[in-house]
Amino acid sequence: MVVKEGAALLQLFQHAHHRVEGYLMDFCEDLERGRREAEWVVRARADLSQHVFVEEQVLFPLVKERLAAVVAGLQEEHGRILDLTQALHDLLQGDADREILQACTTRLMGALSAHNAAEDLGVYPDLLAALGPAKAQALLLEVETVQPPPGWMCVSRLGTADVAGL
Repeated sequence: MVVKEGAALLQLFQHAHHRVEGYLMDFCEDLERGRREAEWVVRARADLSQHVFVEEQVLFPLVKERLAAVVAGLQEEHGRILDLTQALHDLLQGDADREILQACTTRLMGALSAHNAAEDLGVYPDLLAALGPAKAQALLLEVETVQPPPGWMCVSRLGTADVAGL
């Protein structure tokens, strides 16, 4: 039973990775065609924020003691990835040319690819190995329904919010 729930949980997290990457690839393809489709970036940004929230608030606490250094590194990467996503969004709101938008998107996609591989090959399998059937099922139900509250910030950017306002 844990295999079924564990596999479904793993697929849920991996699908979120692929969905965000897909939105960014669609954005790049549209840029190549001369179109600035901000909707792809809006979708990527929303899905990414949701995914990071679930990882930091639900998933990582389950493995933080055993994988403290790994979790801390992933949380810092979350901050950088969300910063790049915000930068791309801001560039779209301005008059950035296609090359600048492509460069920012390429940088973001590279950061996402490396980060996703670390999660897919490291944290997720370790988490699934530690879960029993009941926990896997409960976690699957929780991550499908939990939403970040308005104004939520990832762990690595919590301390920078007050400083940024000065």
